[in-house]
Amino acid sequence: MFSSAYTNICEATYVVIGSSKGGTVSGGTAFMIAPGVLATVAHVLYRNRGDMSSFQDSIRVMRVPDIGRQKQMEVATVVTIDAEYDIGVLRIETPRATNAVTFTNTLLLVGTAVGAVGFPLMSPEAVRTGLVWPLPRFQGGHVSANYSKKAPESGRQLIYHETDVPMYTGSSGCPGFLATGEVFGLHVAELHEGDRGSPGQRAFSMWVPASAIMSLGFQ
Repeated sequence: MFSSAYTNICEATYVVIGSSKGGTVSGGTAFMIAPGVLATVAHVLYRNRGDMSSFQDSIRVMRVPDIGRQKQMEVATVVTIDAEYDIGVLRIETPRATNAVTFTNTLLLVGTAVGAVGFPLMSPEAVRTGLVWPLPRFQGGHVSANYSKKAPESGRQLIYHETDVPMYTGSSGCPGFLATGEVFGLHVAELHEGDRGSPGQRAFSMWVPASAIMSLGFQ
C-alpha cells in the first residue's frame, strides 16, 4: 500500500553528511520542503553532538535517486534551527532537483499506518570517504501515541507523534508519511524500553509533526 508513496517521497529525500577539520563526522536524512530547502534534525548539523555553539564545517547532501549515479554530493548551508524541537533547515543554492514533499497538518489517530524512508545503519565515515554509498530503506508501522511535553527553558508545549517504527542511527531527520504520500512529520529521536542491544529491548520513535516544520515558514 506504500509502494507508490515511497517512490514519490524518495524524489525529495536526501542523505546528509557533515564533517569538520577536527575529524568529526555526522550523518542523517533530510527531505525537501520547498525548492532548494531541506528539513533535517539539528543534531546532525552540530560539530559535536549536544554542543549547539558551532556547525560542521562542511555539510553535503545527495538525493536518493542520484545515489550511485556518479554524481557529486551537493553543498548545503544551515539556514535556521529550532533547537527545542531539534529541527534544522538547510539550503542548496543551485539544487539539481526541486521536488518537495506535501505535508498533512492533521493530527494522526492512534493506529494509523505510516511509512518512513531513511538511511538506518549508515556509516557517515564510509560515505564521506567514498567507500560505500548509503542504502535507503523503507520501514513501516503504526502511530502508537500522540503526546506533548513542556520545553524546560521556554515552557513551550512541544507536540510529538510516537510510532512503533524502529528507527536507528542514520534515520534521524527522515520523513514519515502516509499511504497517500503526505508527510506527517520528521524523525527526531528513539525511546528505548530495556537495555540497548538486549534481546527484549524495543525501540519506539518520536516524530515532530508537520505543523512544527511548517511554522518555520519555508513552504
